[in-house]
Amino acid sequence: MSALQHANDDAGDDDDACYFESSLFLNEDYETVAFDVGDVTQRVLCLTSASTDHDLTGQVVWPVSVLLAWFVAAHRRRFAGARVLEVGAGCGLPGLVADAVGADRVALTDGSDVVVRLLERAVEALRPRSASVARLLWGDRPSFEAVAAGASFDYVVGADVVCWPKLVAPLLQTVAALLAASTCDEAAFFVGFVARANSTKDLFFREAAARGFSVEEHDPASFLPDPAPANVHSALELRLIELRLAPTARRRAADIDFQSDDPAYAASYGDNAC
Repeated sequence: MSALQHANDDAGDDDDACYFESSLFLNEDYETVAFDVGDVTQRVLCLTSASTDHDLTGQVVWPVSVLLAWFVAAHRRRFAGARVLEVGAGCGLPGLVADAVGADRVALTDGSDVVVRLLERAVEALRPRSASVARLLWGDRPSFEAVAAGASFDYVVGADVVCWPKLVAPLLQTVAALLAASTCDEAAFFVGFVARANSTKDLFFREAAARGFSVEEHDPASFLPDPAPANVHSALELRLIELRLAPTARRRAADIDFQSDDPAYAASYGDNAC
């Protein structure tokens, strides 16, 4: 939920309150932009100017998304024939690159209705081989079960998904459930990571360890060309993190706790729109 929506909700029934129609501030006039990622030229639909609403940053392709796309392209043997789900997909560049290098199935997921519409338009216009679109709310068991029904995924990928402290636990709940349900011995979560706040970074790694994830970091120099492309330059450090569930932690998906299982969160977990 955006700050604007919160402001309108807080206004209540005050006749003097100023109400805004949020759609007036929504830009869905996307452009088709091509990204060269190794020997893959991948087109996406996106805005070419930054969105200021934190719920809609998925309309823009950020440098860390390009970094993750390079990682996927550089590890095409791993992703070819694999089943891949992208969380917080935004414009879906890494997931679409996975499709381009031969993934057997790609699910592009996001929690924002606006971003889901963007992805649906992209799939219709770009016609990737195996990609589909679904709405996935982190920490929400029904949302997970709808996406995972009759399917399992070998790899989960996500770029810039560790932004808000309140979403760290729900994100890891959903990823743990996806990996626990996987039939792949090498199942992993590949994260294009940007540390905007040390407290959030520390929380993420602490929560990951508590849930039985092992952590490996991949040096961007091992998969980026030299010099690195301009569109992966950032004032902040861009990292590529691989998380795997330890064998003892790969329980049945139904045994993993979700935020939505707690009645106290019933009214709020729908805000995890990433």
